[in-house]
Amino acid sequence: MLIFDIETFNVGRKTYIWEFAAVDNKSGLYAHWINGTSFAIAKRLMKDNPEKLMFFGKKQLDHCNKNKHRLVKKDSFIFLVNRIIEAHKVVAAYNIEFDRKHLEKHGVNFAGSRKICLWGSFINSHVNSKYFKWAFENEYVTEKGNPKTDAETAYRYITDIDSYSHQHFALSDCWTEATIWEAIAKRKGKLEEKTSFWKVKKQLKKYGYK
Repeated sequence: MLIFDIETFNVGRKTYIWEFAAVDNKSGLYAHWINGTSFAIAKRLMKDNPEKLMFFGKKQLDHCNKNKHRLVKKDSFIFLVNRIIEAHKVVAAYNIEFDRKHLEKHGVNFAGSRKICLWGSFINSHVNSKYFKWAFENEYVTEKGNPKTDAETAYRYITDIDSYSHQHFALSDCWTEATIWEAIAKRKGKLEEKTSFWKVKKQLKKYGYK
């Protein structure tokens, strides 16, 4: 199975992919690329219009600068991503609908792979009244007063590492999600192939989700 992640940044109504990483749960590190086109745009905007960037910040720019040898042209980037996806019968991401949607816009084909949403699958396997109690006790709650179910909180729950902080770099996040996947697999719960905020909200209403 392949676990993949993308990082994006927004300029106006456009979303750019600036990093892609994938981890094969059998062989370890599979790939790590930064999209050269997006990097060039991001670098220019960081210098000229930093206020326009909603996600891309100094840490991410420094990360790109340290990994320039991994820059590839967009066509090559998409070609390589397609080869990786096609080589796996099962692919997974924490919120796979988000990652899939943005990759498909650029020509990545998921047609031959089963897609697993780790977010929905984690909720099915781990989020219950015990999880709600833990989230409230540790103040892992949203502004509306609901328990958080993001990847950072999920990782803290399954590892009991309270100090963990999501890096928002594709490769490190893949390793985080691989750990979450292992916890889901141990529970042998229902695997979600597609999920959404509204489905999550409906599932958790019985525990008092607002």
